[in-house]
Amino acid sequence: MSGSNKTDVIEEQIKQDAEVQFVENDAIEYIKTVTKNNRSEPPLSDLPGLRAPSVWTNTSANGMRVLGIEQNELPVVNFSLRIDGGQALDNKSKLGTAYLLAQLIRLKSRQYSCQHFQSQKKISSC
Repeated sequence: MSGSNKTDVIEEQIKQDAEVQFVENDAIEYIKTVTKNNRSEPPLSDLPGLRAPSVWTNTSANGMRVLGIEQNELPVVNFSLRIDGGQALDNKSKLGTAYLLAQLIRLKSRQYSCQHFQSQKKISSC
């Protein structure tokens, strides 16, 4: 901090409802600052059309329905898997069963490592 000077800072008072009411008016002419850069805006045009990609469907050998979209811009594969389950499928007379089961699995699985689960051949990877 050597060589620095103390500067006084004056804080502006904040006053409620002191803002000038803004009214949009295209008839008002503003004097534009002279500049060597072109700051003009292009005229408004129609919105560009939205082209949604086509969705293909297939059914796997085990009856699982598969939907896909093909895009070749990048060499990337992305997928998501949706499985109906959870509390939406709980029996109405036994609400909370899915939550209770998930909590029990989470608590019990803490004592086992990923390698243990793989050795039991219950899952292929962690």
